[in-house]
Amino acid sequence: MTLLEREGEIAELRVTVAAMSGRVVLIEGPAGAGKSALLAEAASLGEHRAFDARGGELERGLPFGVVRQLFAQVDLAALDGPAELARPALDPRSARAAEPAAVLHGLYWLCAELAEREPLMLAVDDVHWADNPSLRFLAYLGRRIADLPAVVVAALRTDEPQTTAAPLEEVRASAVAVLRPQPLSVRAARLMLGEVDEATARAAHDTTGGNPFLLSEVRRALAQGTPLEEPPAAVAERTAARLRRVGQRAVRVAEAVAVLGAEAELRDAAAVAGLSYDEALGAVDTLTAAGLIAGTAPLRFLHPLVRTAVYEALPAGRRAQLHRVAARTLDDRAAAALHLLATPPSNDPRAADVLAQAAADALAAGAPAEAAELARRALAERPAPERRFAVLATLARSATRLGVASGPGLAHEAVALAPDLPSRVAIVRELALLLVHTGQVAAACEVLEQELDRLGAREREARLLLEGDLASIAQFDPARIEASAARVEKLADGLRGSTPGERAVLCTSSLLQPNAATAAAVALRARAISDIHDSIPGAGLWAPGLAMLALAYAERIDDAAEWIAAFLEWDVRNGSLTGLAADHALMAVCHWLAGRVHDQEAEAKLAIEAALQGSSAMLPFASALAALALAERGVLEEAAAHVDNPLFDAIPPEDPAWIWLGAARGYVRLAGGRPREATSGLDAAVHHPARGIWRWTPLLFGPWLARARAAAGDTAGARAAVAEASACARRWDSPRYRGMALALDGALLAGDEGIARLRQGVRVLESSVARLEHARALVDLGAALRRANRRSEARASLREGMDLAVRCGSDLLVGRAHDELSATGARPRRLVLTGVDSLTPTERRVAVMAARRMSNREIAQALFVSHRTVEMHLSRAYRKLGIAGRDELAVALARR
Repeated sequence: MTLLEREGEIAELRVTVAAMSGRVVLIEGPAGAGKSALLAEAASLGEHRAFDARGGELERGLPFGVVRQLFAQVDLAALDGPAELARPALDPRSARAAEPAAVLHGLYWLCAELAEREPLMLAVDDVHWADNPSLRFLAYLGRRIADLPAVVVAALRTDEPQTTAAPLEEVRASAVAVLRPQPLSVRAARLMLGEVDEATARAAHDTTGGNPFLLSEVRRALAQGTPLEEPPAAVAERTAARLRRVGQRAVRVAEAVAVLGAEAELRDAAAVAGLSYDEALGAVDTLTAAGLIAGTAPLRFLHPLVRTAVYEALPAGRRAQLHRVAARTLDDRAAAALHLLATPPSNDPRAADVLAQAAADALAAGAPAEAAELARRALAERPAPERRFAVLATLARSATRLGVASGPGLAHEAVALAPDLPSRVAIVRELALLLVHTGQVAAACEVLEQELDRLGAREREARLLLEGDLASIAQFDPARIEASAARVEKLADGLRGSTPGERAVLCTSSLLQPNAATAAAVALRARAISDIHDSIPGAGLWAPGLAMLALAYAERIDDAAEWIAAFLEWDVRNGSLTGLAADHALMAVCHWLAGRVHDQEAEAKLAIEAALQGSSAMLPFASALAALALAERGVLEEAAAHVDNPLFDAIPPEDPAWIWLGAARGYVRLAGGRPREATSGLDAAVHHPARGIWRWTPLLFGPWLARARAAAGDTAGARAAVAEASACARRWDSPRYRGMALALDGALLAGDEGIARLRQGVRVLESSVARLEHARALVDLGAALRRANRRSEARASLREGMDLAVRCGSDLLVGRAHDELSATGARPRRLVLTGVDSLTPTERRVAVMAARRMSNREIAQALFVSHRTVEMHLSRAYRKLGIAGRDELAVALARR
């Protein structure tokens, strides 16, 4: 098709391709507007490596079909690093399952690696017919492409209903330029038509609306002496007329190509048409001469409108028959399954197997919606009983990941059909975790309880694994907490941690121990990272996470952080966003307990980002940790936004998620000078009905409740809260909580007795990991000494507390210490943050990783962010630290 009157569009494409500065360009218009010609022109411009693909009406149900076309020439054996996460999308026979967000991340890094070798162009024609997973990738890439020497150019039909689909709208939103080729003028129409007079050209222009493809149809009709009066409505009629003239073999090949889809191999078309290769080749020559087929490698109709006309002219029975032949012909099982979807069920065991395997592949590639459709269709073929289990399991997993209510019922049916005990236990455990990740905690517990009821006493290891899962998950179900805690405490007695089942039980029981020393000992006995992950691949941290919390609460911060870091490395490597959300949230807890406010905020925000991309189960916990850090920094509006998120309104008050959310809400309001409002949230958190592992809430949040009550004028209530926190601290018996209780008790007492108790608290906290609580106790002591008119001692304590608060990152406590110092008659200078303390939490995290000799690419991959984002944070860190580059980072970060 001649590119007439497209100079503006070509100029725009030339600039885009020449710059290769990371852009998405859409070419929009109705069918026949010349979008494909412009796309081909773009691919021919400049020096770059072009990957192309075309969407098809039939192929929309093929998960990552367009992605696989794009990267068909990529050597999958060479995939490594984060690009390895893309394998399930590119290789349908990959045994590796992945979360949807991880696959998209892997595809992004594949593009980054390709673009690093030479500038990259991705050209996608008929993107309105692309499958949803491929569209999600294009949208994901579009949001990050500014980092890469790459461009995406996509052609989109505006007269298709699919153009309003949500994934396609996301692609549109990422575009920085939209080209809309306009109808050709009468002058251009006359040039296209050749030797015609002005009147004929004007009539053809009026009839076609200046549409280039329809004008080419008019030209062909005029050459044959049969003028076409209404081309848009007559394309099908014209196509049928041409087919009547080409002979039966050519018709069969045309039908085969229409059924096979947007692009077809000659050998496949020959097989579907029932012809030899040479017979099909001759038929293609005939179709090409008739203006129906454009080329042989691959076979493609001259225009999608022609393909639609041929396909829709097929009688329903003939069409289904050809699809079944195509399914038997194609080696690609996903494509074969797609053809089976276009046929009615026929109780065909082979078809059931193809559809079932394709469903499992789609689920592994992170396409649960497509997997569910394929699995349902496989069931309709009535698979053999031994195959029905696998199909139901896939359908149950897909439904659960999609949040469909039928998921648990399907899971029960799958469990009932499991061929052996290991298969049954594996599906029960996986589905229970999937249910948890989609917020269906009670249903997850039911699945586990029913399986435990079926197991005999001899199946000890299976029972322990399921009991460990049930006990850890039941901590989030108020109706089951106490019973499950009692069961797991009894089971844990005498276990050495020599099997995965024993370790699963020990992990959960660690937080049920009576004191810090015992809890830490049990948690360390349970520690066996590889075995726990091997027992539930990609399951996240439900049971081990409780053991990590036990270590953190017991002030074994380094042990907990080392364990979390090992899981973090595993989850980054395997692309588990669910696991990463838990990893970062648990690391935030470690920083919170140690008093590292900036690091706490950075980890909590990474947890939130991972939870929003993967499983939302960790979102309340991560949001609470972020809010606590922000409140400590005095960023109260942002802190409140995290815990007052409307997403949490649906969480019932009896849900244990409200322990952390309520405590964080209370602390934010206390920091904002609203102690009465703070009291309700903190009281609800400390006295939440959930027990089990939550029995230590007075230990964690009781001191805040006491401060809120005291600030609100409720002295008796404050004393009661201190007494409760003190009793809990004596039972747990670790320096952080004993010191906090002593210091808080002293802060509420008057005179010398209060000062003495504060000094005790300061001494105990000095030996703990809790630097911020040590700073708080020093400021409380200084304030008490100032009120006793012992100003010299007060200034010393306040200055020490203020300095420590600065290093911890608590602007809130720094401000209070400053005010107290001023009240002693001192003239403290407002401390301006410089150096390390001036870094934002994210800048600090990126800088620390860079100081460890991680490359920008490695940092971006580990944090699931773009390369440019890392560069931006590092540049800001260098400027604030007053250094020239990463070689000076280690020294600069060590300065305090």
